[in-house]
Parts: sequence; C-alpha cells; structure tokens
Amino acid sequence: MATTNCESRLESLASGVLAEGMVMRRLRISVDQNKCVGSTTCLHTARATFALDESSKSSVVNSQGDSEGVVLEAAEGCPVGAITVEDAETGEKLFP
Repeated sequence: MATTNCESRLESLASGVLAEGMVMRRLRISVDQNKCVGSTTCLHTARATFALDESSKSSVVNSQGDSEGVVLEAAEGCPVGAITVEDAETGEKLFP
C-alpha cells in the first residue's frame, strides 16, 4: 500500500496538483509577438497555458494552467525564443 500511495502522490505532483505543505510559485509568462512564428510547439507542450490568438501566434491564456516544469519545457522548446518566464512575486527570471 505504501508504494501505491507514493505513486499516486507522484502522479498528482506531475499533473500539477500540490501535495500537503508544498507551495507552487506563481509565474509571469509572456510571449514576444514580434518573435513568435506560430510554430505551436508551446501549445503541444503546455496545452493549458498557451493558445493561438487571432493572428495565429501564441498567447498566454492561463499562467497557472500547467506546472512550472511544463511551462519551462515549452519555453525552452520555442524555436525562436519568444517565451519569457519569471517568478511573479520576486521577478526572478526563470527563462531565458
């Protein structure tokens, strides 16, 4: 049973659900519309955070939609480096 409980906690963490006592930091995510080419790489990685706007470029629809790790993976995968990620409270730049 201990293994099952541990596995379910890990699955919850991986899906963005917080375990007791853990605090998820708030992110400030921005997409430079002058750089974005609408490759949709970020959309495929962080589906709950990004969407295409009316000009077929990426935009942030929910900064808390995906876990920090998934958002950073999406930012790192952007072929033109159009995504910036910061800690919303401290201003610390997380990417690039």
